[in-house]
Amino acid sequence: MRWVHKITATMLAREGDVVEEIRQALKEFTGEEPKVENIEESERKLLTVELKKESQQNDFLKKMVAGLGEQGALVVAQAESRLHEEERDWNFYIRLDKKEYLEGRRMVLTDSGNCVHVKLMLAAYPKKREAAIALVGRLFGSLVKKNI
Repeated sequence: MRWVHKITATMLAREGDVVEEIRQALKEFTGEEPKVENIEESERKLLTVELKKESQQNDFLKKMVAGLGEQGALVVAQAESRLHEEERDWNFYIRLDKKEYLEGRRMVLTDSGNCVHVKLMLAAYPKKREAAIALVGRLFGSLVKKNI
């Protein structure tokens, strides 16, 4: 089953952050080398990885769902607020605490802006909100990690 069409993971390297540490962490998280962009006239950099191949996406989703563990139930409970429609596609957003991930590779949900930002372009059919929420429930809810 295809869960998503595309996954985008980003981390912002702020002034004082070690860009190489963030690059390595994002590479470990996604399995791919991040693209690094300078942000206009500042010391900050935006590191981004896009996963478009189904095998890459499935590996990433297995790792993320397993890493979230019990927090998966919270993700499902917050599905309505994490889901946004953009040009007839349903995007699901998750923020993981950047400090927790950098220091211990722990996946901890956060509402903070200092985060690992994950955008899942859901492969929901039909392209309706209800189908997208049901897909999120199947992915995170029943902890069916083996079926990903």
